[in-house]
Amino acid sequence: GGMASAGASDDFGLRVQALKKWLSANGARFMKVTINRYKSEGRDLRTTAKLEKGEEAIFIPRKCIIAISDGKRCKAGQAIRKETTGWVSNHTYLAVRILTERALGDKSFFYPWLQVLPSDYNEQGMPQYWNEEQRKELAFTKTLGKSDGVLENITEMWNKIKRVSAIKESGWTLEEFKWARFTVLTRTFGCTEQGAPETMMVPLADMANHDFNRPTRWDYNDKKAGFTVRVVRSVDARAMPDTY
Repeated sequence: GGMASAGASDDFGLRVQALKKWLSANGARFMKVTINRYKSEGRDLRTTAKLEKGEEAIFIPRKCIIAISDGKRCKAGQAIRKETTGWVSNHTYLAVRILTERALGDKSFFYPWLQVLPSDYNEQGMPQYWNEEQRKELAFTKTLGKSDGVLENITEMWNKIKRVSAIKESGWTLEEFKWARFTVLTRTFGCTEQGAPETMMVPLADMANHDFNRPTRWDYNDKKAGFTVRVVRSVDARAMPDTY
């Protein structure tokens, strides 16, 4: 809602502090990195001190990460696997896990992370929400087809899972599922865990903006049991982008 989110966005600094405290308490390391907000729904990462080539800028332990396997293990994920036939997208399993955590409110282990996620993807400028005028600008590009395809897939998946017992019980709507799917779409990392491909939602690391000429490389590290972002050239204190 308008009022609630307007008030909520004003304490963004406090929510960032809570996120950092939660991550640190659980073994994350990000000494020289902070989150910056621009506009109400924009986020990016900044370095607060110089990082030397090869230095680890961010380490996020596995327990602070939500992966597809975690989505498949939660109650809604298990019910989907049991009660549907045919293909269900991995992003759908991640989305139901996020909705499961969101429904727990501040009882969720992931509450501090959920509190800094964008709440409105229309405000963020996702093309799925563009009006006819804006869509005209893209008439001869592939963007519209891709954007519409994503929306069709989300709706198709919703129609497939909405009759599943645990989903019906939850009272979630298509709009909420869309929010969760856009959260997944804009924030996941493709990694390898224990030799198998995995898709992960990684707090803090997910705030980096996109830049092909990025100074960072990221990876999931089995030995360290966590997600690492390191710099491949020295970086002065400034915006720290990544590539999607």
